[in-house]
This record gives sequence, structure tokens and C-alpha cells, in this order.
Amino acid sequence: RIAQEEELRRQVPHKQSGGTDDTMPSITPHSNRCYVICLADEMDLDRINSAWEQASDMGVVPAAKIRRLGADVCALETDDGRLCFTFGFGSVVCWGFSWNEFRRVRRLLRRSLPDVLPPEDMESDWLSFKTAHESMESLYADAAADAALTVDST
Repeated sequence: RIAQEEELRRQVPHKQSGGTDDTMPSITPHSNRCYVICLADEMDLDRINSAWEQASDMGVVPAAKIRRLGADVCALETDDGRLCFTFGFGSVVCWGFSWNEFRRVRRLLRRSLPDVLPPEDMESDWLSFKTAHESMESLYADAAADAALTVDST
């Protein structure tokens, strides 16, 4: 498998924007990634929404329209269409955010929640996604780059 990934890297030109965190570089400024983390057993969504608005006023997180989708879920949509969902059961899912943006969201939530889980109990994950109009070459380049990434600890 490693030999196949190396062959893909040689065949497909790859540009990687990187960032300050070497363990999880961004593929693009607004990447085709979905990041998820479980930070607590429960979250007060009104408190989180208020903290997001304050942080966006300071430029820490992107400004977003906040919509309550149900008793235990909110959608935060940025002007450019990226989404962050917050769930009352303590999880957050961010679509299209760069790694550094996701880290800022995670930090904001940790500071806003009264009872966060200890780091060893937090769970996080990410996935790459492609839309139908994106080229296969891009898919191969991203797959080769992803193979070189290491797992981030929360």
C-alpha cells in the first residue's frame, strides 16, 4: 500500500497549503474536510451560541448565522456556506473549516463549557469529502497527502 501511495505522489502534482500545525495541514483555505469532536456529556446551546457571537465579533471564529434546528441541535452557517453543527449531547461537527479554524472552535467551546470531558475521554475524528464536480486528480492527490498525516490528540 505504501508503494502505491508513493507512486500516486509522483504521478499527481500536489500543492499543500499547510499551516502552523504540522499534524493536520489544511488541503485548501476552506477545505473539503469534516471535523468532529465530543467535548462534554451535554452542552448549553444558548451559551455556546452567545460565546460564538462574541468570538466572531473579535475575529476568533468566522461570523455565522445561528439557527436552532431542534431542541438539541444548532446550525451555524458562515457567509461562504460552511457549516458547524452543535449538539446538546456535547458534540460539534464542522464542514469545510480549515484545521486551524476547527482548533479555534474547539478552544472556544472548551472555554465556554462548564464541564468538559478530561482530554483522555474526548473523542475527535475527521474525514475528507469531494463534491461531484471535483476532478479525480484532486482526489488522488488528497488521498496521497492524507496517508502521510498523523493522528491529532485532543
